[in-house]
Amino acid sequence: MKKVLLQGIFFILFGHYSFGQISLFGQAYGGGAHNEGEVFQLCEKAGSWSYRDLYDFPSCASNSSPTYCSCEGQGTLFLASNKILYGVGDNGGSHWQGMIFSENPATGTYTDLYSVSNSPYLNYFMQPVPGGKLFGLGTYGGASGNGNVFTWNYNTNTYSDLHDFAGQPNDGESPSQSTLLWYRDTLYGITSAGGNLLGSCNNGYGTLFSLDTNGVRFKILFNFANGCTGSPNTGSYPQGSIAEAAGPSGHPCIYGVCYADGANGAYIGSIWQYDLSTYTYSDIHDFTGSTSGDGAEPSGGLILASDGNLYGTCPAGGNSNSNGGFGTYSTGYGTLFKINPSTHAFSVVHTFQGGTTDGDFPSGSVIQASDGNLYGMCEFGGTGGSGDGIAYQFVIASSTFNVIYNFASPNVYEPVWNNFAASTTSLCDVLPISLLSFSGNYSMNTRSTDLAWATETEISNHYFFIERSTDGINWQTIDTTAGSGNTSSTKYYTTIDPHPPVGTNYYKLIQEDFDGHKQTCNVIPVFVPSPKVTTLYPNPVSGTLNIDGDNLQSILIYNMLGQTIWAGNATDSKISVDVSSFPNGLYIVQTTDKTGNTTMLKFTKQNTGQVR
Repeated sequence: MKKVLLQGIFFILFGHYSFGQISLFGQAYGGGAHNEGEVFQLCEKAGSWSYRDLYDFPSCASNSSPTYCSCEGQGTLFLASNKILYGVGDNGGSHWQGMIFSENPATGTYTDLYSVSNSPYLNYFMQPVPGGKLFGLGTYGGASGNGNVFTWNYNTNTYSDLHDFAGQPNDGESPSQSTLLWYRDTLYGITSAGGNLLGSCNNGYGTLFSLDTNGVRFKILFNFANGCTGSPNTGSYPQGSIAEAAGPSGHPCIYGVCYADGANGAYIGSIWQYDLSTYTYSDIHDFTGSTSGDGAEPSGGLILASDGNLYGTCPAGGNSNSNGGFGTYSTGYGTLFKINPSTHAFSVVHTFQGGTTDGDFPSGSVIQASDGNLYGMCEFGGTGGSGDGIAYQFVIASSTFNVIYNFASPNVYEPVWNNFAASTTSLCDVLPISLLSFSGNYSMNTRSTDLAWATETEISNHYFFIERSTDGINWQTIDTTAGSGNTSSTKYYTTIDPHPPVGTNYYKLIQEDFDGHKQTCNVIPVFVPSPKVTTLYPNPVSGTLNIDGDNLQSILIYNMLGQTIWAGNATDSKISVDVSSFPNGLYIVQTTDKTGNTTMLKFTKQNTGQVR
């Protein structure tokens, strides 16, 4: 079984489908500065994706007290209307059994909010109703440890337990990797175990349930079974996100996946439909593993996209010849598929190939962002480290698949269980520093470039680096300046490039966090003119000698015996010296500019009648 190391990234978007920057927030079970997980962000600007570490969970082993030790932040994130991220972790808290926390991406502020008594392992926040309530599922929470439904009100910072699962035979158990669906003022959800022992089944294999938002009216809508004698062949262990769409009859239906069983055997899986008008369950697609290349063991669930199709992933199966899947019952690197809820027409839209150019093991589902594209992740594959996973994009309009980011240890690696939420947000502009200005000016007096920048705020800012390039391609670091760490007051910085080349120079300002992550803040051009060549005229001369140069400061005139016969200072780039009283002969002029550079030039003194 492949080790679970990263909980799902959340792509958080606001508004309807429109183009804009896309910000992706994720919570890692592994990686980070202490290898205890982290909260991170992926941002897209003009087609380019960048990574930012928002918070590294501390090591629990290094703490003498478990109070709010937030190691192993396993769970998911939700970006609420106040633009604060909320998440759950399966370890930490005052009981080391889980906690609720918040992270402000605008300020970098992390806060432990609440310690739960049993882990909200592998589950997700969602906000179905106004008023600041976030709804979540705990896999091992509740009075009996069979899991629970809970709320967190971020306006009042209060926790409420809505329902404690009692387990088989009359209730569900262990809502693993599950989300809640809010439809017509009712919550719908699934548990991966529990329920009635149908036919000859010795265990409950999951439930579909409904619950009002006050936790009063709870009902088991359907009990899953694995084809035990006397029970329907429904599939078992429902997991992942569920979606609502109109079915073939036009009735509203709930759609989801079963991780195991179905018509084609153990650990293959199926897609199901539950009609909310007729209260009937239907098995609408049975996966076949790698035989026909359609996938196996779906665990991320389904989402309804704008083209009217349901999309999901299988972490195993497909037509690739490789080992795959938790139960190792299937081969293949996995598939991305779609199914039409009205016709039940099914097709694979991408078969993962693994290796360095594609992903492997897409255990979570996908989301549709405001650009109309689907986004998801694979636990393995890609160029990072030893194949530490990828983030990918699927363009529905052209059926084009793109790898957009390669994860690599020791930061984020092996993303898994990645269910998402999605929209456009300006939070891509929230950086570790808020840059007010960055400017450069070449000084003719010093023949150097003066660089200056100012920040309005800084978050975990360790260093600034200044790099210079003459072609915009090859860069050289010319200065390193310490940052101000965390500050909300304006800070000013300056540095000098003492020897800039002639021509256009490009200067890049780079910022580095304390955890070593770097980002480019701005690039500016500064033009350096060619220095003026010092000249003497007329030459030969009988009366006034003109000395014309660049940034001249001092002048010395020597005879051929090396004796100084005149000395003076230049007030600008040109000076005139009366040499009419000098004896005829050859002389040397030494000029020194304001940067200390000297030149040696010769002139001839002749009487007027001799000058030609």
